[in-house]
Amino acid sequence: MVSNIPLKCECGLLTGVVEGVVSDKRNRFTCLCDDCQAFAVWLGKAKRILDEDGGTEILPVVPPKLKILTGFENLKCVKLSPKGMDRWYAGCCNTAIANTANSKMPFAGLVHTIIYVEGQARQDLLGPLVARIQGKFGKRPLREGTFEGTPLKVMMVMIRFMIPAFLKRQNKPTPFYTDAGEPAVKPAVLKKEERESLRAQTGANLNF
Repeated sequence: MVSNIPLKCECGLLTGVVEGVVSDKRNRFTCLCDDCQAFAVWLGKAKRILDEDGGTEILPVVPPKLKILTGFENLKCVKLSPKGMDRWYAGCCNTAIANTANSKMPFAGLVHTIIYVEGQARQDLLGPLVARIQGKFGKRPLREGTFEGTPLKVMMVMIRFMIPAFLKRQNKPTPFYTDAGEPAVKPAVLKKEERESLRAQTGANLNF
């Protein structure tokens, strides 16, 4: 079955949709890495974004299927380090939207807070979680089934997602980058001491 996923920020000024999501190709996972936790703290939305272990729920999508319908002027971007991921959010209310690597990668990791579906309908639309990864950064004790790193089975799921996307050149069009491959809005880049301060505030496990 093919479905559309509605998107809306917390205040409603930015809306969008992920079009044509095939029901048996959803690869939703939870990432507990320190940078995902730091992003949530930087937004001031840790309680809204993170679960009790410090995890952020992510839904991989190909960029051409993601459309911003209203409020594009509220789209903002931050990088936790000069070579870090582009982390997109709605500046009107600091709702996390997605994480991307660059304009060449046919991947956007949609953060659960932008998905405007609740209850059982949400579960039916998004499907089950594939895995909980990067648990080495999580807050102890971790729930059963959390992987310390990124296991091979999850890597294989992502490879099966990425290969067709690369072959079909599904890195564009995208709301996040211009035709020239530049970010649609200039990212704010945090200094090292800012990032380290955020990591300390997360409560993430950094002792390994």
